[in-house]
Amino acid sequence: MRRNEFCEQIEIYKYQLYIVAYTILKNEEDAQDAVGNAILKAYECREQLRSQDRFKAWMITITKNEALRMAKKRMELPGDEKVEQLLEPARDHYNELWDCIQQLPEEYRHVLL
Repeated sequence: MRRNEFCEQIEIYKYQLYIVAYTILKNEEDAQDAVGNAILKAYECREQLRSQDRFKAWMITITKNEALRMAKKRMELPGDEKVEQLLEPARDHYNELWDCIQQLPEEYRHVLL
């Protein structure tokens, strides 16, 4: 794909790419960064695109992956702690809920599960 074709396609789909990133990141600036990073990655790998008909899906996938990478990075805390460690109290509530569900009669338990 030539540079001008790539730019034309990006111009057509840039708003949709932003919506994908914003849906994942819930932040305007981060969504814009994710789209920018995705466009850069796609431009560098544009020769790998086999069919121009797949450009939109290809760009959406790259944007989604970039937004998810940024979201995951956002979850990391200083000191190599993970957010999951903060969720331990929530897991305790999960176990309480599970115990309550197990005490229900079988017919109700199956509906919930």
